[in-house]
Amino acid sequence: MAASSFNKEQYDECYSHVHSSPANRYYRPYHVFSPFVSGMHCFAEDFLFGKVLSRNDKTAVYRARHRHAPETPLIIKMFPAVLHSLGNDGNEECILGAITHPRIPRLNCAFRMSDADGVISVALVMAEAPGIPLIDLVLAKHLAGRTRDCHLVAYELLLQIAPVIHFLHQNNIAHRDVKLENVIIDPANSQMMLIDFDLAFLTLSGELPQLSVGSDGYKAPEMIDVRRTPSFSVDWFSLGVSVYAAATGLFPFNPDSGPLNYLKDVEKGCPAIRPCLDSESDAAVGEFWLSLLPIIIRGLLKSESDKRWNYWRIQEELNQT
Repeated sequence: MAASSFNKEQYDECYSHVHSSPANRYYRPYHVFSPFVSGMHCFAEDFLFGKVLSRNDKTAVYRARHRHAPETPLIIKMFPAVLHSLGNDGNEECILGAITHPRIPRLNCAFRMSDADGVISVALVMAEAPGIPLIDLVLAKHLAGRTRDCHLVAYELLLQIAPVIHFLHQNNIAHRDVKLENVIIDPANSQMMLIDFDLAFLTLSGELPQLSVGSDGYKAPEMIDVRRTPSFSVDWFSLGVSVYAAATGLFPFNPDSGPLNYLKDVEKGCPAIRPCLDSESDAAVGEFWLSLLPIIIRGLLKSESDKRWNYWRIQEELNQT
């Protein structure tokens, strides 16, 4: 697998530029690779915008192609430039621009554009990750009654995404929105990528702002309880929820019960997970899930962040098997 790296100097230069430049139109190249070659422009008029893949009150994601390299599928993610003034929202551009990792989308370039009303948006251009959101695959398998497949998908999720989170934390980055919707899986080879870094945050202290960001059902308790200080550990809790949800098709804790009840449920601990045995030949797999997967998930879903499992604790458990 390709080498991984994070260029802190490039991040710092980008962050300074994002939060100091008043320019309405600018071009920033990041990872330059075919078909993006030196001198190829990266402005709005250079791209052919296609289907809208997703949209909310903050961002819109389009499928697109460059006019001079139409054979390469791209993703363009757009959000209002005013969000950069909030301090944190320039992080996605700067973090992705400084990261090289085989399981994280590569940011090719960024540009600004204005609409007819003069509203300025920032556009991030990335190669389109092959595959579909993991949530779609998991729901399809559960609806088809293929629960054993979902247990295996949960195992792959743990093995593939835990090292990505560890890599981010080693470089002082918290993702803060790990969930099934933010993992892309290629059904052809089961390879996964972690996407959507709009809530990612770089901190040298290891502490995160006391903000209730993230997605309901996946949030660590310290993201809800203002008396607690969030840290990198919030990503491990969200991974635990994601692995549990992939295996069972359910949230371990009811996100609709309200903040107080949610916190109480987390305090009680993770609900039991039953292994899925299709035949006698699956006995070994069933024994694995019965003995190991629930242990790891319970470790990830601990209410106390200082007792919650991290990458090294997961590896310790896996190496004992």
